[in-house]
Amino acid sequence: MKKLLFLFAFILFSCSGSDDDGNAPMMSLTIENKDAVAERVIEVRLVGYKFESLSIDAGTTKTLVLNEGINGGMSNVNVEFWVDCDTPTSYWKSMSLDFKEGQTTTVRITDEDPNDTTPMSCGASNWNVIP
Repeated sequence: MKKLLFLFAFILFSCSGSDDDGNAPMMSLTIENKDAVAERVIEVRLVGYKFESLSIDAGTTKTLVLNEGINGGMSNVNVEFWVDCDTPTSYWKSMSLDFKEGQTTTVRITDEDPNDTTPMSCGASNWNVIP
């Protein structure tokens, strides 16, 4: 009888630690503003999500968790970034991104010419998806 109880407890505890409860690992989107001093991301939108009041300045990174998945598939997802500039100008940057379940997709914003001594203008940054 003790062996049966021990076996039952062993099976119970070994099964409770698995990740097979139907929950898929969460996806996320990381925005890395490496050195685009003149631009700051203040809002990100994609299907089913709206991240507001962000302040992703040069030298900062923000990871946004997509805990509800993405409706309509994970390929060619339109992502919009509201970018605030040092000047009174702001603009929307739109990108088509591919997401993978349980992984992070990273967008890196960089100064087009970081060695240039003149300040970069609004919209003069490079936007790249990092594998």
